Amino acid sequence: MPWTMALSLFPFPAVRSSQKELIEAVRKAVQEESCLIAHAPTGLGKTAAALVPAVEFALENNLKVFFLTSRQTQHRLAIATLQAMHEISPTFIALDMIGKQTMCLQEASTRLQSGEFSEYCAQVKKDNLCDFYGGTFKKGALTKEATATIDSLKGAVASESIVHESEKCKHCPYEIALQVGKKARVIVADYYHLFHPSIRDAFLAKINASIEESIIIIDEAHNLPDRMRNVLTDMTSSISLSFAIKEAEKFGFDELRERIESFLSCIERLSKNLENREEMLLSKEDILSIFEGEDDLYRVIGELDEAGSLIVEKQQKSHVLRLSHFLSLWLGPDKGFVRILSIKQGKRQPYIQVSYRCLDPSLAAGDVINNAHAAILISGTLVPTDMYRDLLGIKNAREREFPNPFPKTNRLNLIIPGATTKFSQRNDEQFKRLAAISAYIANEVPGNTAIFFPSYDIRDKVNWYFEKICKKTTMLEIPNMQKEEKAELIDRFSSYAKVGAVLLAASSGSFGEGIDLPGDLLKAVVIIGLPLQRPTLEVQALINYFDEKYERGWEYGYVLPAITKTLQNAGRCIRSETDKGIIAFVDERYLWPRYKACFPEDMEPVVSRDFVEEIRTFFSISTS
Repeated sequence: MPWTMALSLFPFPAVRSSQKELIEAVRKAVQEESCLIAHAPTGLGKTAAALVPAVEFALENNLKVFFLTSRQTQHRLAIATLQAMHEISPTFIALDMIGKQTMCLQEASTRLQSGEFSEYCAQVKKDNLCDFYGGTFKKGALTKEATATIDSLKGAVASESIVHESEKCKHCPYEIALQVGKKARVIVADYYHLFHPSIRDAFLAKINASIEESIIIIDEAHNLPDRMRNVLTDMTSSISLSFAIKEAEKFGFDELRERIESFLSCIERLSKNLENREEMLLSKEDILSIFEGEDDLYRVIGELDEAGSLIVEKQQKSHVLRLSHFLSLWLGPDKGFVRILSIKQGKRQPYIQVSYRCLDPSLAAGDVINNAHAAILISGTLVPTDMYRDLLGIKNAREREFPNPFPKTNRLNLIIPGATTKFSQRNDEQFKRLAAISAYIANEVPGNTAIFFPSYDIRDKVNWYFEKICKKTTMLEIPNMQKEEKAELIDRFSSYAKVGAVLLAASSGSFGEGIDLPGDLLKAVVIIGLPLQRPTLEVQALINYFDEKYERGWEYGYVLPAITKTLQNAGRCIRSETDKGIIAFVDERYLWPRYKACFPEDMEPVVSRDFVEEIRTFFSISTS
């Protein structure tokens, strides 16, 4: 398609030079109907750089733009950018689309899991028990009031606005959003809206859209492989099966109760083969053996589904229904998946878990990305780009690695050897060394320091020594923090900017990515060790699978996911062109070629044993 980009929708006073390169790369991708995989560090202005050329092209060629992101903060940033673009040229509508359950105004929706909510929603609509849906449609047609609400929503429409207006007028927010989506040229949504097979098909049908006539922008695309694997993964447990047995008994499904009891007995019998292990591989036949072939299992799945739907009518949620979904997936393919039985520690006692886990994210992502008019994958940690091309099964891709736009003099990247979190060398002596290095850094930094550890367990063992020698106030991240708790800790940590405090967190925890502490709020990030996954059966299966498929199993299945986490941790430090700070990678393994080669080219870390003097010099120059 011949096309001259005008940049008439660019919402800021000037285009930065590095941003201009990204805009040009996006322009080429949408014009040539290809995919762009772009490593674009923080500060490049990637949201506007991706949206402006994509929206301009979509307006001229009658396409839809989907901006997909997994974080609410990015939803807000995208909508704010689109609102600024709309003020320049009010010729399009943009919609912020969040999950149906999140938008639901029914009180029961907050108590249900996603699969249960879908059944509950369908049932209350069928039985005319949802006043919000009833206020939106009458005899299959939109009410006058709903039409008026839809017509009033213009510009870049935030999800909060839709929920607010719908609650005020007694409408279903999700149905109102879908109607706005029919008119919208741009939709900001979650990954699941286009990559979850059943959600995608229903969603696109309701907004009269297609993948082929869409430009898809995938923000924070380093998260996409894991999210895609989760889409095609499911599990059940002895706890869930026990609840399913009680449900079947309560509602008089005696034959199904016996079937579920047989399933529970089967996994209990299989678990005895574990001996002293925590997990073991299963085959499809291990579960099929309790049924009279696949036809019998399909019949049972149908009966479970029907019974579960009836149970949802009575109590909104059903473990019987969840079992139906799990068994449906269990019959899926072997290639690209692994079946595992494991023992997990519950709050009171151990329980058995049986899982069907996807290994290959391309099974969920490949067709969507390859069939779209164009796809733009962007992230500040999308290196190496060829790994993401392979993992996501992308066929026609341009790969670009853009340099960090911030002045090199504003950052000091250090590799500090002399200690490690390597499993075979974990002992009190190592923890003392790690504590000493961390304390030396934190005590020298004129401000706040965040220290990230591979796990909470290692964090606590190092902290036992660290808190005795660190001169600053220390704060500990708590596992599985709620949104309010996280915000409270960030506010408290930020309040110490002038005198300095230390936050000790986990690489994969609440603060590892997705938070901004610009200016003087964070002066140093210290990354202790490598957040390598435990060598579980799933990890080993990933390594074997990617070895067979790409001959890069060790990299794709083990090393690079850990490096991506460390780079996300590192990205918390410098968030603007005026920020100054240090990033220290503390572990001798960062000197090993297989790990050092994973750093972005422009990172240029300095190996230092005299790191205290390096830090003093850096901050004395920065403040002079």
